[in-house]
Amino acid sequence: MARVLFAWEFGAHFGHLRRDMPVARYLREIGHDVLFAARDVAGAAKVLAREELQFVQAPFLRARVNIRRPPANYSEMLLAEGYAQPDALAGCLAAWLQLIQLYRPDVLVADHGPTPAIAAMLSRIPVVHLGCGFSIPPVTTPMRRFKADDNSVSDEALRASERALIYNINAAIRSCKRSTKVRDLREIFAEERSLLAAFPELDHYGERTEAQYIGPIVTSDGGRECDWNTNARTKIFAYLHNGVAGTSALMEVLHKADAEVVCVVTDCSTQARQKFWDSKMRVFGDPVQVRQLLPQADLVISNGGGAFMSQALMAGVPMLTLPAHTEQFMQSHCVRRLRAGRVIGSMRDQASMGNAIVEMLESQQYRNQARVFAQKYASFDSTQSVESAAEKIVRVAGGKMCVH
Repeated sequence: MARVLFAWEFGAHFGHLRRDMPVARYLREIGHDVLFAARDVAGAAKVLAREELQFVQAPFLRARVNIRRPPANYSEMLLAEGYAQPDALAGCLAAWLQLIQLYRPDVLVADHGPTPAIAAMLSRIPVVHLGCGFSIPPVTTPMRRFKADDNSVSDEALRASERALIYNINAAIRSCKRSTKVRDLREIFAEERSLLAAFPELDHYGERTEAQYIGPIVTSDGGRECDWNTNARTKIFAYLHNGVAGTSALMEVLHKADAEVVCVVTDCSTQARQKFWDSKMRVFGDPVQVRQLLPQADLVISNGGGAFMSQALMAGVPMLTLPAHTEQFMQSHCVRRLRAGRVIGSMRDQASMGNAIVEMLESQQYRNQARVFAQKYASFDSTQSVESAAEKIVRVAGGKMCVH
C-alpha cells in the first residue's frame, strides 16, 4: 500500500478538487491510502466529503505582493503570489515540511503546488505534478510569457525575476535549516513526472512535443439533474462565477435573449437568481449535471475553465468565454485559435456581449469547428485519464501495489 498526499496550493473554485478526486477515489479502490491538503476546505467539504476522502487545510501564502506591473510569466506570478516575501515563503515551506513529516507519504501529487513540491524534494519524497498546462509550465530560461506576442517585458527582465525567485526559494530553504539548493526550476517542475490533464490543443502554452498528455479528467458526479424544457427554442447553457466583471450585464443579455437559458452562477444570492428566473431562463447557484444539457445546446458560455471547456467541445458545442484572470484568458485563446469560439475582452457592456452572442449563434463556422474537435476525440474516455494518472503515481511511489 502506498500513502499518497494530494497537495493543492494555488487557484480557486472546485476545478482542482474535481480533477484530483476521481484519481484519489481510484487509488483508494485499489488499496492505497489517500489524504488531501486542500487550499479551500469549504470546497473540499462539498467535493471530497461525499466520497469519504480525508482532507486537511493546506498551508498557503495569504498575502499577494504588489509588483510594478502584471506578471508576464509563471516566475513573476509566483513572486506576486508571495514568493517575493522570503519570510512568508519560509513559514509556508516549514508548514508543508511538517505536514509531510506527520503523514509520511510515499508520493506527493502536486496540483498547482510548487511549495509542497519543494517540501517533498527536501524530504526526499517523489513528486508527480498533475494539472492543466498553466499550472505545469514548460521550464525554459526565462519561462515563457503568458502572452506569446507580448514584447513589453525584455528577456533580461524576466531572467532577473527568475533569479530573484530562485534566490528567495533558497533563502526559505535555508530558514528551514536544510542544505539543499535549487539551481534551476526544472528541479521543481520535473517534466518526466508531470501529467497534463488536458488535450494538446487546449494547453495554455501551446502543444509541447515532450509533454505527457493524459487528457482531461471530467466527472458528471454531483450536481442536480437538469434538462431542457423545450425543443422549440435556441438553447444556451452558461456556467459563470459571480463577481467576474461583466457577469451582471451578461445575465441581463441572456434574460432578454430569444432562447431557453440554463445558467449556473456560483456564489450568487437567491435574490439575484430569482430576479432572472422565468419560463425561459433558470438560474442555479450550485452545479448541475451537464450530460443531458450539452449535447442539445447551441452555445455554451463560461469563464474559461479547462475541464468544462473540454466537455463542451467534446459535445461539439461552440463557446463564448468571459475570462476573469490570466489563466482563463490563456485557456480562452486556445478555443479562439481552434475557431470554435470567441473571447469577450474588455468591452463587457450589454450591447457588445449581446452582439457576440448573436454573431456566434448565426455563424456556422463556430459550430463546424467544435464538431471537428468532437469528432477527433469521439473515442476519448476520461476513465483512461484517471487510470493513467494512477499508474504513474503508483510507479513513482515505488510500485508498492500494482494497478489492476
